[in-house]
Amino acid sequence: MSKVLIVGHQYSNYQKLEEILNFCGMAKALPSKAYSMTPQDINIKIGSVAISVPQKVLSTRQQRSAASRLSKNQKTLVVRHAQSESSYVQKKPKKMWDSLAFDLIMANDEQSLWGWADSNAISLLEYWADFDEDMVFVLTYDKPDVILKHLLNDVEVQQLEQSVIDEKTKDWFEYNQALINFYQKNKNRCLLVNGEQVLDSAKDYVHSVAKITQIEFSSGSEELPTLQDDVSLADSLTLDFLIREVLASSDDIHQMFNRLQNLADIPLVSQAQIGSALDLLKETVSKQKKLLQMDAEQEIQSKLMISQQENSLMIEQLHQTQAELEKYYLENKKSSDLLRQEQEKVKSLEKQLTNKQELLNANQLSPQIKQENDLLIKQLQQTQEELERYYLENQRLKSQKQEPAKPVYYGAADRVKEDLPYRLGATMVSHSKSAKDLAILPLALAKEYREFQKHQPTDLPAIEEYQDAHEAEKAKKHLSYRLGKTLVDGVKSKKVLDLPVKMGREIVGFGNK
Repeated sequence: MSKVLIVGHQYSNYQKLEEILNFCGMAKALPSKAYSMTPQDINIKIGSVAISVPQKVLSTRQQRSAASRLSKNQKTLVVRHAQSESSYVQKKPKKMWDSLAFDLIMANDEQSLWGWADSNAISLLEYWADFDEDMVFVLTYDKPDVILKHLLNDVEVQQLEQSVIDEKTKDWFEYNQALINFYQKNKNRCLLVNGEQVLDSAKDYVHSVAKITQIEFSSGSEELPTLQDDVSLADSLTLDFLIREVLASSDDIHQMFNRLQNLADIPLVSQAQIGSALDLLKETVSKQKKLLQMDAEQEIQSKLMISQQENSLMIEQLHQTQAELEKYYLENKKSSDLLRQEQEKVKSLEKQLTNKQELLNANQLSPQIKQENDLLIKQLQQTQEELERYYLENQRLKSQKQEPAKPVYYGAADRVKEDLPYRLGATMVSHSKSAKDLAILPLALAKEYREFQKHQPTDLPAIEEYQDAHEAEKAKKHLSYRLGKTLVDGVKSKKVLDLPVKMGREIVGFGNK
């Protein structure tokens, strides 16, 4: 019965190495029988109660022999880190705790090949090696560049300080130093491999494990699964160049990696080439040209859309004006007809009055004729009053016809999105998806501000005059507008140093909603 313990730093892909062996036939470790504890749980428990094992002091001859095999840089490396105690010293529990390990072995006794992966087992390697002579160890390491790539994924860029980087690189150094110490003492039952290289050449890894365990895997390695590195940031010359500059002063880190490469059974042989400054410049210029082209196309599309909206609005206003003119024309025509009818009535009454007057004169103003004459005069006065009323109404309608129709505005939300706060906020949101975009964010904000100043309209109506003014309030609740408004107000304020905090509050408040 063979057992495999896979140990590696947090970012070394050690868990994927376990998946490869599981695919090829290595059984997963079953929980212990008596306590139902997984191997990882047992390591945590034993590690919490175990005591550190003091390092063995080498004799003078052994010290000289070891020193003679180290280069000058490696000697400096050993002296520098020998002054501080490592966080990963080997631990050994009391004999009473061996029952946990024994219970785990018995639970998996019927499996010919089984194992597990555990990054926390680094301090118990010598314990497991002494406890079970049949156990073999796969020790996995990674490139120091991976530390920064994962930090960029896990930590906000504003919170990434040199102290955080130093802490992570120190942990990486001490962990891999512990791997080397154990590997040099137990080479006959250990494999030291680079996790990234194993993902590229899994067959060699499987063959090496089969050789050291002296067991042929039941499943062939011809159809191994394709596994990818855990780092989610896309590789680029820019990112590699910046990481190289950040770690340039960490000589001990580079020396440790070179030492791992020299000792490894499967070292990293396909390292990605880090581009020179010229390559970086070419890549940056190419990306900038693409961005400028995309901006130009988007601007053309935006202008075309705005023109179409303006044309639609003008056509709609034209139809409304035409309908109002037709309404005024019909009302005016009706008033003119009524006026003409009343004028004809007046003429008829005047003619009747003239006839009556002549008749009155002829009959010497008889009382009956006089009464009829008074009635005609009264009717004439009423008709004149109605005529004046129709005349005034006709003049009012004509004046309303001459007044231009008040335009109807739409697109309040687009008006807000074209304003400076929303455009700046949208630029911040679109440049927050990767470190590359964050690096050019100040330039993008400056460009957006220049474009706004260059094309800023001066004769726009107030938001309240838009028919869909309520849409503007919805647009102001967008994260882009809130971030841009905070930025504009913060720049104008005397407390500009509080701007990052205010913007952080806006993001948190928006997320809570």
